[in-house]
Amino acid sequence: MFTSGFSNCSSSVASMETMATVPALERENVSKRTRREAGWKRDGGAEIGRYGVMPVGNLMLDSAQCTREEYERLRVRALGLYFSALPDELVLRVLGELTAADLASFSVASKMCYVYAHNHDLWRSLVFNTPFAAVAAPEREEQLSLSGLRFAENWKSTYMQTNASSRQSKVPGQTRPTVPVLGHKPREFYPVYSDVLFHAWKCFSSSIDPAWLHRSNIPHVAAEALGVDEFRIKFGKPNLPVVVENVTTQWPAYHKWTRDYLIESSRGQRFNAGGYLFTMEEYFSYLDKVHDEQPLYLFDKAFVSRVPAWENEFAVPEYFKSDLFKVLEGTSYRPDHQWLIIGGARSGSTFHMDPNATSAWNAVIRGRKKWVLFPPDALPPGVVPNEDGSDVCSPVSVMEWFLNFYASATAMPECYETICEEGDCLFVPQGWWHIVLNLDDVNVAVTQNFADPDHLVEVLLFLRTKSEKRISGVRDELRGALCDVFESELQEHYPEEYRLASARIEDFLSQSGIWKRLRRTAPENIRSETSEAAEPAKNQTSAEFHFDFLQ
Repeated sequence: MFTSGFSNCSSSVASMETMATVPALERENVSKRTRREAGWKRDGGAEIGRYGVMPVGNLMLDSAQCTREEYERLRVRALGLYFSALPDELVLRVLGELTAADLASFSVASKMCYVYAHNHDLWRSLVFNTPFAAVAAPEREEQLSLSGLRFAENWKSTYMQTNASSRQSKVPGQTRPTVPVLGHKPREFYPVYSDVLFHAWKCFSSSIDPAWLHRSNIPHVAAEALGVDEFRIKFGKPNLPVVVENVTTQWPAYHKWTRDYLIESSRGQRFNAGGYLFTMEEYFSYLDKVHDEQPLYLFDKAFVSRVPAWENEFAVPEYFKSDLFKVLEGTSYRPDHQWLIIGGARSGSTFHMDPNATSAWNAVIRGRKKWVLFPPDALPPGVVPNEDGSDVCSPVSVMEWFLNFYASATAMPECYETICEEGDCLFVPQGWWHIVLNLDDVNVAVTQNFADPDHLVEVLLFLRTKSEKRISGVRDELRGALCDVFESELQEHYPEEYRLASARIEDFLSQSGIWKRLRRTAPENIRSETSEAAEPAKNQTSAEFHFDFLQ
């Protein structure tokens, strides 16, 4: 039904005059050099976006060539009366429901249709055969194997090459002549004013700004100069970030984990990258060619079971070996906790807190990572959690956040940032917001979450008071029982630590008199030292309460 209605719309649009028929906008015969000399620039003085896309604000500057009223009439003629009434975000959502054939048909209805139909996320979603809305962060239990995927210079060309075999004859004994698959070569039509399209292009095409790499206010300490006890006193118990240098340089992985070794040692295995399964060879081939706003990020929790030899080529740093979740080792209740991470430049993780109130370490083997962190009681700019903290609204890609919010973040005194080089290991404190941007063409790291004994109070309170959907790393049907199973094991293996943590929680809750409210909105962070007052912190974010107690 939808396709039928859309076909009627396309045919009516095709009969309309296209952009080139509007005299004030005829620029087909103007060379790119002439356009640049005539001042056809996007903000910042750079060239305008791909396909001639410009920010809406430029329409005011170009009013001598085209008024807003003229452009609105043009948009109606190019997109159709009803389709042009939709905001650009909704236009893209509708186009995201089309098949590749329908999208191609739409693209030839008018020049403006051509521009909208070549949004790279539309073709990316067709390559992965997923709904457009799920492309940003596919969260599925099942994973799609992308065997044979060879990334071309853009997502449309990739789709054409990936589906070339489907155009071969299916009739036994018949063959069709081999037709070369031509890559997509963008055409530019001037002008198309759209903040949505321009911003997508800007995030897609922008490079890492050197200005993002200068600030560093997280301490760096050589592993040789930092003992376990000193780490605990200065950073672990106070819950403060630190970069420990020369950690991975002692690992066999630091010398062995080259591209060729990772490919050869993992033959026959596939790894999770953005919810899809790649062989190492396929994934590195993808990294060689991709230039995307949000490149697929290899983030695999089963890498040790896939390649057992790798387990002996890295080690948990001595500072982080005390992980109370180890009491669940060998059971289905042990939350996911260890990952192999590989990504190209501009890939990374958007702002989040680590799961289940855990702390984390992230050790770099290849490449460099830019980190920005905020303590639990400070909300990063551009990040909006929902009322219970179960979901976070933030920029879709890491690049988008850096382009739009990094400058304002650096003006906040709560902003911590640094760059981790090869050999470095960052301690990510419990409850801290963090975002990561990979800087080099190939970045390889190992990371692990752990239940820090010094912050057992936070972990237990999280498991006791958060809704089941906030608990992660175990199967859905096990989430409700995780807390009881964990506490039972703690009582058996760490009775004194469990008794003290439980006593602190119960004492605090009884003093504060807000237990019922905590059952609905529990704190993300509770400092585990000594308590003077059981009052909610005045600085509250995302409708959650943060407490200082046992100080």
